[in-house]
Amino acid sequence: MPFDVRSQRPFNVDRGNFYGIRARDFTRGHANIATLRLKWRPSDGVKLTSKTRYGNTLSAYIATVPESLNISDPDPAKWTVRANTQNRNAAAATWANATEASGEFDTAGFHHSFVAGVEFDSEKIVNRPFAFASSEEVGAIVVPTIIVLQNLLHPNAAVPYTQFRTLSGARAATLIITKRVDALDTIDLTPTVKLSGGVRFGDYTVTSDTISPVAARVFLHNHSRFINWNAGLVWKPVPQATLYVSASTSSNPSGEQSDASSVSYGGLGATTANLAAERNRSYEAGAKYAAGPGGHVLLTAAVFRTDAVNGRVVDPLSGTSQVLGGKQRVYGFELGATGNLTPRLSVFCGYTHLDAKVRDCQEFRVRAGG
Repeated sequence: MPFDVRSQRPFNVDRGNFYGIRARDFTRGHANIATLRLKWRPSDGVKLTSKTRYGNTLSAYIATVPESLNISDPDPAKWTVRANTQNRNAAAATWANATEASGEFDTAGFHHSFVAGVEFDSEKIVNRPFAFASSEEVGAIVVPTIIVLQNLLHPNAAVPYTQFRTLSGARAATLIITKRVDALDTIDLTPTVKLSGGVRFGDYTVTSDTISPVAARVFLHNHSRFINWNAGLVWKPVPQATLYVSASTSSNPSGEQSDASSVSYGGLGATTANLAAERNRSYEAGAKYAAGPGGHVLLTAAVFRTDAVNGRVVDPLSGTSQVLGGKQRVYGFELGATGNLTPRLSVFCGYTHLDAKVRDCQEFRVRAGG
């Protein structure tokens, strides 16, 4: 939907408006996936599972983005937007293996349920974009761009468009290697109280090789290692109810979104290739209740907070490079209901409220002389 920078809100237009062009826009995709699963029980209390998967996928599309608004005319009926495009023509091939051991045992009067595993994933994505996307990277357009204007209030998807769809000659190849080792243990402290804790080591490598038909070749690489943990306490005061609290950490390495070039969308870029992973801390408390006859409707409620302790932000001194100096915080709560009201009627509903804040960064104020 078109965005009004004056009010910082979408324009109040018909929600059914389509600003694309039927003769140009399209989406096409497929996914071919094969999975092999092996199971082995070496003893009554231990189970080993190994899953190996191969997949190849295609995601190709040309999608209109209403940009470059012209609202200079005093008559709003004459306001226009440019029917610019974003496009992708990416094929991906993935090999993955996850091997886990799970089981139960008793020690020191407590019952344990554990799971531990290792994983290796390799994913290669090759994107060969189309040539006439006017909002793509400058230099990748090798045919004249046709500019199409759409009326802001009453766009016409049937406008003629005769340009032949062709590839630009640009190519972006991304290789992602992911490794992890983790373990989780749940301890029955009492018949109604459970304590759980886990740790995970992650190793993430992303390599991007981008070729533009009129620009130099760009090769980028990032290798991140990180350790994260989680802990939780669960209490069931009655069989139908569960109360819990939890704390955990997570990491966001550079290039995690694998779009090869756009930093704005989480891809790997020259300004982020040398950065370590972002780190986050999360806290949550909540309740679950199985309501109705037979407990067929699950009611949930939770409050939570997530802190990004070293978010990626633009360095105020250079204005271009990025550093791990940002601090963000999100508070929120959520409510939900899922289940069967009757044998023929199901319900699924929820509400989530988020309050996000960018916190003050003393380091930047000192460096910038603030």
